[in-house]
Amino acid sequence: IYYYNGSVFSVVGDELYRDGAVIQVLSTIDGPVGFHEYAGADVEYLVVLDGISGWTISSTNVVAKITDADFPTPHLVQAAFLDGYLFVVKAGTDDIYNCVLENIFSWQPGDFITAEMSQDALKALCRQKNYIVAIGERTMEYFYNTGEFPGTPLARNAAALHQIGTSAPATLAQVEEQLLFVGQTATGGRTVWLLNGFTPTEISTEVIRRSLDAETLNMSNAKAFCVRSKGHKFYVINLSD
Repeated sequence: IYYYNGSVFSVVGDELYRDGAVIQVLSTIDGPVGFHEYAGADVEYLVVLDGISGWTISSTNVVAKITDADFPTPHLVQAAFLDGYLFVVKAGTDDIYNCVLENIFSWQPGDFITAEMSQDALKALCRQKNYIVAIGERTMEYFYNTGEFPGTPLARNAAALHQIGTSAPATLAQVEEQLLFVGQTATGGRTVWLLNGFTPTEISTEVIRRSLDAETLNMSNAKAFCVRSKGHKFYVINLSD
């Protein structure tokens, strides 16, 4: 569910709704979708990624499918926008693809960079300040925009690698300049991490860690969101158990 341009967009099964009315049938019913705001070439879109196809919703609520044959499919639905580019990971790879600058409908086969500083499988992308963060199962890499065009504009910040990853990509949530997620490391166990800039901080209590470790079903089903209430920020995790 996502609020954009005065409307509430949601997905139930394979149907995309705007304010309770179906506006599009998606390409798959399997797993969550990703909502991402995109701006480029004097246009703005809400982009919906369903793991197979990408869809745009214009400011006038017109839905259009991204039909370029080089659009990465299947893909991870947790993508990221930066400087006129949408960055999307092709599923089953560590390749981060980007659209043509300021053109969400145009993609080139060689416009990608590979997260390869560790033998890890990418689970999600997100944006943190002016960096794209590639989160794997055990590690995190940072990429920045070099301004190169055409091709990929990204280059890695090799000094900013973290030995923290996630098996629950749908728990990524951002509030202001902070990123929160349920993470894990090579030493085992699950906990909640808060990323502020390049600095990760563990914020779980022992009780929360025990609850996360007790989750018996696939952690990829876990979801989370952030909310403010009465001067406080809350990170809300929804688990299967």
